[in-house]
This record gives sequence, C-alpha cells and structure tokens, in this order.
Amino acid sequence: MGRGTLLAGRYRLTRPVSGDLPGARVWEARDEVLDREVRVTIISAGPVAKVLDAAKRAALVVDPRLVRIQDVGESDGVGYVISEAVHGPSLQDLVAPGPIVASQARALVGEAAAALETARRRGVHHLALRPSVLHRTLDGRVLLTGAAIDGTLTDTTPGDARSTSRADAVGLVALLYFALTGRWPGVKLPGLPAAPHVNGAPVPPSDLVPGVPNDLDTLCAVTLGPHDDGPHSPGELVRDLAPWPAISLADPLSPGVPGGPGESELAESTAMMDVAAIFADDDAAGAAPPAVHSGAAAASGEPRKVARQSVRATLDTPAPGSARPGTPPPAAPARRPVLPHPPAPVPPVADLGAPVLGAPVLGAAVLGAAVLGAPGLAAAGPTGPISAAAAPSGGLESKSASADTMRIDASGPPSPAAFASPNPPAFEPIARTPQPATGTPGGPAPSLRTTRFDPTRMVLLIAAAAVLLGLVLAIKAITAPPTSLNPVAQTQTGSTSPSGNATPSNSAAPSGTPSGSTSSTRPVGSPIAISGAQSLDPPPGGDNNEHPNEAQRAVDGDPATFWRSRTYKNAKMPGKPGIGFALSFAQPATVSAVTLHVNGTGGHVEIRATDPGSPRSGPVLAEGAFGPDVTFTFAQPVQTKSIVLWITELPQTADGSSRIELTEVQVS
Repeated sequence: MGRGTLLAGRYRLTRPVSGDLPGARVWEARDEVLDREVRVTIISAGPVAKVLDAAKRAALVVDPRLVRIQDVGESDGVGYVISEAVHGPSLQDLVAPGPIVASQARALVGEAAAALETARRRGVHHLALRPSVLHRTLDGRVLLTGAAIDGTLTDTTPGDARSTSRADAVGLVALLYFALTGRWPGVKLPGLPAAPHVNGAPVPPSDLVPGVPNDLDTLCAVTLGPHDDGPHSPGELVRDLAPWPAISLADPLSPGVPGGPGESELAESTAMMDVAAIFADDDAAGAAPPAVHSGAAAASGEPRKVARQSVRATLDTPAPGSARPGTPPPAAPARRPVLPHPPAPVPPVADLGAPVLGAPVLGAAVLGAAVLGAPGLAAAGPTGPISAAAAPSGGLESKSASADTMRIDASGPPSPAAFASPNPPAFEPIARTPQPATGTPGGPAPSLRTTRFDPTRMVLLIAAAAVLLGLVLAIKAITAPPTSLNPVAQTQTGSTSPSGNATPSNSAAPSGTPSGSTSSTRPVGSPIAISGAQSLDPPPGGDNNEHPNEAQRAVDGDPATFWRSRTYKNAKMPGKPGIGFALSFAQPATVSAVTLHVNGTGGHVEIRATDPGSPRSGPVLAEGAFGPDVTFTFAQPVQTKSIVLWITELPQTADGSSRIELTEVQVS
C-alpha cells in the first residue's frame, strides 16, 4: 500500500507517519464517505486478530484525552484501525529543544494519568507508554494514542490486574522523568537519549536539571528505583500530581522563565472538567476555589497566572445529572405499580360510640370490618341490625331488638336522631340468619361476598389436551406411509394381474419400446458380475454431481451401504430430464432381469441397454416404480456390455424426502 491507496473502499491514504511498532504502519488519510481526516494504523504482521480485538475493546472507553477509535476491520489481507486525526506535537517533539517546565510536565502527565485511570476502570491498559504517544493538540488538549493496541503489538504480557496497572503507572512516571530531564529512563528507544543509571536505577531528575520540585524528584526516584515503591495505578499517580495548571500553548516551553513564555495564552484545563469525578467516591476533601485568570496581572503586562486547584476536590460533589467519565448514562429508574391505599382499620367496638354518629360513617365502618374479616361485624354484614343501648357499669350486655334498634337496608339511611343518646352508645352486632343474595328492590341488599368461577384450571386442561392431540397427529403424519405413490411396478405395455405384479402382454409392443415385467421374486438365472458403477447427471440441466464417489456402495454386496442422489423438493426434478445409474460388465453378457433394493417406494425408472455416454438412447428393457425389493424381468434377454437405470421420477424415502437410496443392484 502506498500514497493514494483507497483502503476498504473508503479511506484514501495521503501521508505516512513515522512509527516505531513492529508489523504496523501509520498513515494520515481521508474518509471519503464522511469527508474528514483520520489516522490509519495498518497491521500487516504479528498477532493481527489480537490487535483488532484490543482495538474494539479500546473503542468502548470514552474519554476526551484518549484518541477515539472509529472503525476496525480487515481489507486486502491486512487489518486496519481507524482513529481520529492527531494534530499537535508529541512529548518527544516538545522536549526536543530541551526539558519543559515542571508545572507543564506535571499537567501533561497528570492528564494522561487521568485518561488511563478511566481506561483501567473499563479493563483497558496501554502497556507501551513512550514519548511519541503523548500529544498536545493545537487546542490545548492532551491526547494519548495506542491504548491497548500498542501493548498487543509489542507482545507485552498483560499479567494480572495489579501488574498491568503498575506497569502503566511506571510508564507514566517515565514520561514525567523524560519531560523534566530530556532523558529516557526506560528501555532504550531509537532517537531518545538514555538517562544515566546508578546501581541499576536512573539518577534522580534533580541531578540532571536543577530546580526540579522536590515532590516530582522524589516521585521519579522511588517509582523508577529498585523497589516496588510509588504509585501502583494511574489513579494513584493522579493523586500524587494533583493539582496542576492548565496546558500552555507556548512553544517551545523554556525552563528559564517560570510559567514559560507565551503562557498568557491559556487553554481551559480538562482536569477541571472530569478528572476529579474519578475520585468523587474515594475522597472527601473540600472543594478549592476554581482557577481564575488575574485581570490585574494582565492589565499590568505581567504574565497571567492560573490558580492551582485540587483535582480531587473539583468534582467531589458532582452536579445533579452529571456522569462519571468513561461510563454510560444511568439507567432509567424502574417504575413501580401504584398500589391502592389499604382501607382504614376498624376501631374497637367500644370506641365506635359517639354523641352523634352519622349513617355514612357507621356504614363505612361496618363495610371495612366485612372486607378485613373482623369477627362479629363481618358476620352481621352491612345490612344486619345494630342495637344501641347504654353500657351498664358492669360492662357490655347484648340487648334484644327494641324501639332503639335500627336497621340499615336498601330503603335508605336512618335519621341521625336515631343515634342521639345522652351517653356514648355501645354497639354490638346481633347474630342473624344470612339473607339470600337476591331479593326484591325493597328487600335486603345482596351479600358482599360472591363465589366466582375460576376458569384457569379448565383453560389449562383444554390447552394441554390440544397440545397432546396435536402431538399425536404429528407423529401419525410423520410415520404414515405416503398414499400418493403406487408401489406396484407396471410395464409400459403390460396388464396387471390380480396379485399386483405386471405380466407381459401378448400383443406386440410399439417399435422401440420392448415389453417387460416386474415382480417381487428374484429372477431365475446365474448372477452376472458387475465390474463398475457410476452415477449420471448429464448436461444440460445436470452437473454430474449426484454423489459420484458413493456409486460403488450400490454394488459392494453390503446392504447397509447405499448410493444416494441429492434431495429434491419435487420428485420429478424440474429443469432436468432425469438422472441415471450405469452398470458395466467385464465382457458382453446376456441380461434377462435386474433386481433393485431401494430405501423407499414410488417414482419411476427405465432400464435401458446403452452406455453411460448416451444414457437415454438405448432401448427400454423394462420400466416401473421403485420398491424395497423389486425385480424387473425383460420380455426378451438382451446381450450388452452395460445397462443404465434412467430415473425420471424419484422415489420417496421413509422420512418423506424425494431422493433415491439404492442399497444393492443384482443383474442376472
């Protein structure tokens, strides 16, 4: 592939990009469908399938600092990964003039660490961090390329979750060391000056560049040292580096002036957007004042400063509706069904009394008791008599029906005066005979509880019976023999005897169509040795592919094996005149009968004295339908070196398929 190649019919390669990975080439390209610039990584060697799988996993991680993967696939024998175009210098380009200021090194690596922490929480790691994969875009963002892909290309062993997280944390600290010193502390890479080592570990950054902050110097020394110290995940490194300022657009970044020349042009830090949301559940630190630009400093001509803000505290209390980076939106809350309010509990009998008790209140109380199953009140029902009498000092007594007794029925509510009493009355239901459910309009109201017929069991029984009946009918339909086929083989010019076998006719047969007969008994005579067999499917209409490799199974003497044709939807094989099966003899022989053993019945076959090259040209010696054991006896013996079974209609097998299964052929 070269410049101008159209990859996958869509991506036009425009310019190669220098790469340092084995088996991969990087190109700038243009998506001609969406008319946009893209970056194409072509994988032509190595674990192509694993790389494409890693790219698909990386595409699921959403973070503004990770390059977006837009397409993954294979074309012309190579794999490709399409990602967003990258515009802006890499960390290697930024450090080429000299080490960058510590604050910007902190910001660049901090943003990369926050991005990899988001990826880590989705199970994606980089494992191949180097200065060429960390970019500062033209709009002041940090963009990291190669997540999951570069590690697979370099065949880095992932290991367990702890080791992979630690590997990315160490790689990020190595990028910080390179940004501070201009020396690469890891495995030697082409084009990068190596950092000096003492006792197997790189020297601290302060030994190479004066003025390195103590926390960054210590962080590099302990993480890249011989011991397993320092951060063990990108998230821990974010904690060690935070807070950091916004990314400066100045270029180059000089260590001589604090803040660097041109830092008056500042881009908003993406750290202020969502980095702290990663740790919103882990930290409880208070929020610090947001970053502001000093208007007074700008008016006086001094470089504007950015207030450093704690990344951990920026989004410690996320705004309502905000989501964490790299995670899908929350699911909609489940809707619960609205349940009816339960009826109010019925107060005790002793508490029902009141100086004035309206009929609606009393009726509601009795109805509630009936629904809830309260003893006593439910038995009487809403239409039962209620007696009111003053409670004696010794307790409650049952009173018989009197003038104070009132009945609530369908005739209407009683007068409120009926309930008036100087003392709070005590109500007690009086047992009564249950009233029938029906009555006259002026009689008692129907009972509250009615018995309803539950049809569930009946419906289930009917459904089960229908399923059982359908199953029985299906089994009978499958196992029943076909009724549309004629199992009796008849000759073209013969009459059917009472036994069902065709017998030769006394009249002369038409020219070119000899008479013949079939029977279920074997022909009398010595068997003729068959030297060869082949299936025939001649053009036009045929393709000579009626399982030719199975033809010898019909003459091998084993009834368990058979030659079979292809299965057709129509037994008459529309579109072709028929198919054939040729039998050859070692020398010309006198043939008087042919016996066919077939797994199936029906259909139609013509036995012709001809050769396989012209299966339809010879005279028809006999013809008829197939059967499990059917013998075709010729009207006159014929001397020939080969015969052809020309099949114009296929028999039907036991499972209802239209094909022939010829187990054995005997010629005598």
